[in-house]
Amino acid sequence: MAMQVYIEYVVIDNLFINYVLLYVTALLLKVKTSRLKLFLSALLGTAVAVIVPLFTLDNGYMLLIKTCLALLMVLIIGAYPSVKKYLYTVICFVLITFLFGGAVIMLFYLSGTSFEVYFSLNYDSFMPVGISVFIVFVLSKLLTASIKTLLKERDLKPFTRRCAIVVGKKKIITVGFIDSGNRLYGGLTLSPVIVASKELFTRVLSLGAVKGVCDLQVETVSGKTDLKLYSIDKLMIYNGDRVNIFNNVLIACAESGNFSEGFELLLHPSLC
Repeated sequence: MAMQVYIEYVVIDNLFINYVLLYVTALLLKVKTSRLKLFLSALLGTAVAVIVPLFTLDNGYMLLIKTCLALLMVLIIGAYPSVKKYLYTVICFVLITFLFGGAVIMLFYLSGTSFEVYFSLNYDSFMPVGISVFIVFVLSKLLTASIKTLLKERDLKPFTRRCAIVVGKKKIITVGFIDSGNRLYGGLTLSPVIVASKELFTRVLSLGAVKGVCDLQVETVSGKTDLKLYSIDKLMIYNGDRVNIFNNVLIACAESGNFSEGFELLLHPSLC
């Protein structure tokens, strides 16, 4: 027996899906937008999706309407610095729509449900109401998490360097971040100080020949604190095919423990 569902539910589904597709597109292309703009654009897409099936149109007219709709929906969500950026955003929106739609159709197919329900307004199917919304929601969460991770890595990459800490004949390979806020100098010669995560610092100490040099008093949010400075034989900082080698570098352990951005060492800017 077929299941009949009120059109209001389908409209809500369509509105939500349009909003998610636009949000993911704006996030991926870094389009400055707002919830109101996303909602208005999604509402336009939903209105067209409800009205167009009421008319008998051939495929050519349908393609023209959908093309104009995509152009207008993307235009609504933000102001673009150039036509090129706008067209890139339109293409991205269309591709993401195909990606999500294809995923929904595939899951419908694997579940043995006719995917014609995805393109209709009556949900004449045994598939539970809102299943396409759930699928799109899960996909959007996975995709936005991936996008944010990639964007973060892209922003950090120009400031990260492969490094080697050398003590005696032993070497530890790690990744350092050029920290413009690291202005620490210590020792009798006021040498620049690098700061290691707790995990990396423990590995450095395990090399055995690391010597404590002195304490350095620094200002923190919680007040003044003393950092114990140690000396390592060499610090090697790689930049492409070049390598800079520094002798007798001072190293301290980060009070906050470990870093969570894919690096283990805060480099002093004077070393890079």
